[in-house]
Amino acid sequence: MVEQAGVGPGGRTAECPGSPHAAHGAAPIAVHLHYIPDMKTAAIPSIRVEPALREQLEQVLAEGESLSAFVEASVRAQVQRRQQQAEFVARGMASLDAVRQGAPTLTLDESMQALKRRIAAARVRAAGQAPA
Repeated sequence: MVEQAGVGPGGRTAECPGSPHAAHGAAPIAVHLHYIPDMKTAAIPSIRVEPALREQLEQVLAEGESLSAFVEASVRAQVQRRQQQAEFVARGMASLDAVRQGAPTLTLDESMQALKRRIAAARVRAAGQAPA
């Protein structure tokens, strides 16, 4: 469940103390972008970076995107990438074990011919499609 920006648990709004609008009691901020009732959050340790990297980071932030949101998205993407990498390695190791136990394999020539057939079929499909 995603709550409205500026509305936290129990319907409370929050203001950004450093915001120029804070003095006017305006500018609610998003308290919980991924709020799930009764779920506690965990903090990721802060890191020190060179000022040049921080400047580069600030230049690539999307409009309205916070540094925290960028870091969270980056961490999520890296976790997913590493999980996929581990799954890839596990599939490769399982395949190697299967070959060692006598599973059938292809020769280099058989593999190359199969790849060439796939490429030819893809070119035929691509030629049959109208340009975008």
